[in-house]
Amino acid sequence: MNKDLVIGLEVHLQLNTGKLFCRCPVSGTDQITGQISRRLKPTSGESGLVDRAAIYEEERSRAFDYVLTDNTCLVEIDEEPPRPMNPHALSAALKIAATLKCSILEDIECMRKIVIDGSNTSGFQRTSLIAMNGSLDTERGKVRISSVCLEEDSARKIAEEDHMVKYSLGRLGIPLVEITTEPDIKSADHAIEVARLIGLSAMITGLITKDSDSIRQDVNLSMGYGRVEIKGISRLSQIKEAIESEVSRQQSIARASEIIKKRGGFNRSYLEFIDVSDLFEGTGSILVKKGLSEGKRIFAACLENMNETLKQDDVRMGQEIADIARAFSVGGVLHSDELPGYGIDDSTVKTISKKTGRGVNDGILLVITTKRTADILSREIASRITKLIKLDLQETRFFSDKGRTAYLRPLPGAERMYPETDVKPFHVTNEDLKEAIDFGKLSAEERIDKISKDYGISRQDANTIVTNMRLPIFLALGEFIPFRSASRLILQKIPEVERKMGKSIEDEKIIWLVQSIVKHGLDVTSVEAGFEILSSGAEMKSIPESGEIVPLSQNELRDLIGDIKKNNPGIRQGSLMNEIRKKTRRPFDPRTVISIADL
Repeated sequence: MNKDLVIGLEVHLQLNTGKLFCRCPVSGTDQITGQISRRLKPTSGESGLVDRAAIYEEERSRAFDYVLTDNTCLVEIDEEPPRPMNPHALSAALKIAATLKCSILEDIECMRKIVIDGSNTSGFQRTSLIAMNGSLDTERGKVRISSVCLEEDSARKIAEEDHMVKYSLGRLGIPLVEITTEPDIKSADHAIEVARLIGLSAMITGLITKDSDSIRQDVNLSMGYGRVEIKGISRLSQIKEAIESEVSRQQSIARASEIIKKRGGFNRSYLEFIDVSDLFEGTGSILVKKGLSEGKRIFAACLENMNETLKQDDVRMGQEIADIARAFSVGGVLHSDELPGYGIDDSTVKTISKKTGRGVNDGILLVITTKRTADILSREIASRITKLIKLDLQETRFFSDKGRTAYLRPLPGAERMYPETDVKPFHVTNEDLKEAIDFGKLSAEERIDKISKDYGISRQDANTIVTNMRLPIFLALGEFIPFRSASRLILQKIPEVERKMGKSIEDEKIIWLVQSIVKHGLDVTSVEAGFEILSSGAEMKSIPESGEIVPLSQNELRDLIGDIKKNNPGIRQGSLMNEIRKKTRRPFDPRTVISIADL
């Protein structure tokens, strides 16, 4: 990997403490309770300037629909002021910061971060710096932690078509701890190690949600051409894929830049798009036909000195152009390195080349869109190409489902920040600080060892409970059944039952069922039987009263075993157990069976 490569991480972790600025729960049923629509406009930050990322989003001219769910209120739709910061969320964030050896701030100030991509109904995200200057010990050396912030999570995008984007508000406002490292990470594998250790430091609090996107990573990367932030990495394995994809991309751009500069460069402030729709009457191109049927037009432009840099082996500038077009909801983009093709013949390509004044070293670009959008793309694409040829690659990208990084927006700056006037500063008391520092005295690994020792379970089981975000339910179940039994129930029995049912069981229902069965004077054997009955489709509320969870008495077992042995005189131990299970769903003690059967 490139010797000039430097890497930093931003790790985002959702907390299960309830939302940050209202009293709505973190999870809901996704039941839709309403819908609103918004258009968002940029505003200046504390410096008086407007953030370039916000300007870019405004140029995209998109509208936003928001779906309200049963865990949202007026705060999420920006129709009511935020409540005071959730103290449980702040306490959890302080513990995480202490585990990472950070210096915790005495006073927590809330700021607004301007974001108008639709991910927040208000047009900004509330965020607070809570700690700084920490460190993490890794196998490849110490990695500095620059900051720990507590902020509200964004809405979840659920659909996008043309200039309309739809979001669900269920995730908006969930507390999100953001941990940022300095660029001390030495490789993609090192980045995975750092992300894993940071995640473990948070999981050990038992306060991370167990949703699929509860932990997300952004990679900050530089090869000497400016910082690139890669967002949307939800799995550890994707970190390496994203870094390798971006390194390959930047190397490709550097090679393309060298070729184009040797030919004389790209010296245009805009592309001169020409309407060539008349050349496609009766075309066999499915892509062009579709665009024309939707009332769009075909526009062509000359790409100065860019022939064979658009899609040739490891030089692919065409993808960079397509990403910009896609940002403005234009999917139909073709260029000379892939033409003739897509139903467009050589004769048409030659005619277009002549119309656009294409020279021997030039490429051509075709876009299928409206006149208005073509005018916007004329400058956006030219600006993009100029920036890339100068090797000014700083920007925000995302890791796509195609396994590559793709353009998202310009890199935001300090202009997006300004003070939050609706949330009072939070003073960290001596009690708050002591609680966090005491928690941080043990590393995540040491705390897993302590869980193993304190609760009498194997270290492997303790680690699995923590990393699967099952610590809260493990501790809750330990109030009713032995912790070893709680561990077996969480790691073995419940996953087995969920596979049979084809759906997950909510933690609250698991706790209720265990508590209800134990209240009837029954033990963990009956608890497991209750979950087995649940997997067969029984109503949960009927299970604690069911006779099928009452263990077989010695007399009942003796009668049953006698009947079985009468028909199978030489039956072995394992077969006898199976025959009992075939005849009844009620639980029994295998040791009692062995004693009665004299096996």
